[in-house]
Amino acid sequence: MNENQKILIALQKLSLVLAATAGKDLEKRNINHSEFLILSHLNAKGKSKTQKLAEISMVTSGGITYHINNLIKKEFIQKDQDLEDKRIYWISITKKGVNYINQFMEGHNKYLDSLFNVFTEEEKDNFYQSIRTFGKKLEERGKEL
Repeated sequence: MNENQKILIALQKLSLVLAATAGKDLEKRNINHSEFLILSHLNAKGKSKTQKLAEISMVTSGGITYHINNLIKKEFIQKDQDLEDKRIYWISITKKGVNYINQFMEGHNKYLDSLFNVFTEEEKDNFYQSIRTFGKKLEERGKEL
């Protein structure tokens, strides 16, 4: 097995382990990964179109409808038709959603701290910079192919 294959396998394993580990914390808090990404985005931006939320949460247009409906049922978000263009719907976070995501982040950040406390701040920063650079280079390379 060459070095490139080793890196790819290690990254795939890391991705699976991180998703499963972080997923346990999300599950305990009664939210899934896509809904977490949607609420986080809306908390930062205020409102967004459905298409952007699908992109952010990495789900299909059909899948985003499911997640939006779940979050509406929980009263975390609301859906409003654009006043000028009736084809457009804006999704925005409610006060209940803001309270939920802020409380969620307090607990989730403590959980993440417990996961990553085996590394020094310098090691975390070096790792972050490496994967960020690697991701950018792969994106650029993908555009060339």
